[in-house]
Amino acid sequence: MFAHDDPRIQVLIGAAGVNARICYRLLNGQRRQVAVELGFSGQEIKAIMNIEAETLSSFARGLLGLTRQ
Repeated sequence: MFAHDDPRIQVLIGAAGVNARICYRLLNGQRRQVAVELGFSGQEIKAIMNIEAETLSSFARGLLGLTRQ
């Protein structure tokens, strides 16, 4: 789905790690809006939305699991 070095993934995880509001948005119903703001495509957003996560750590693992190596 994503290239393993896609900078948007690093930005998404990094921003959520240092900004509590972004982290909250990712984990509490505003994930689609955050993904749109970062320029992910429709197919990428769908994959991001399918990640089941209650913590930033589990979200990051799910997101990294979507990368191609």
